Amino acid sequence: MPLVRVEPVQRIRSAQSHTASVAVAASVLASIYIRKRIVQPLTKVSAEAVRFAKENTKAEPLGKISYYKEFTDLAESIDTMETDMVNYMDNLAAAAAERERIG
Repeated sequence: MPLVRVEPVQRIRSAQSHTASVAVAASVLASIYIRKRIVQPLTKVSAEAVRFAKENTKAEPLGKISYYKEFTDLAESIDTMETDMVNYMDNLAAAAAERERIG
């Protein structure tokens, strides 16, 4: 009866184990990258939009919140919208006060 060599089986299992470890490590790194570069900037923009909708007051500018231009453009648009809306509300209140004073 021929002897069965165990060594090739152990090598295959070892290679599978290494491959699985590399896959897990790559998944963790990808998850961290996506969270830092995509999720966190979008969360900041979303939180600021919700805050402004509730309070109608200007906050600190979001500024450059991401490596990606699209996210930074979105943050700058939110900042501009806040400034414009606060100015509009101030002008509207001043006009209403002037009308009341005149009329």
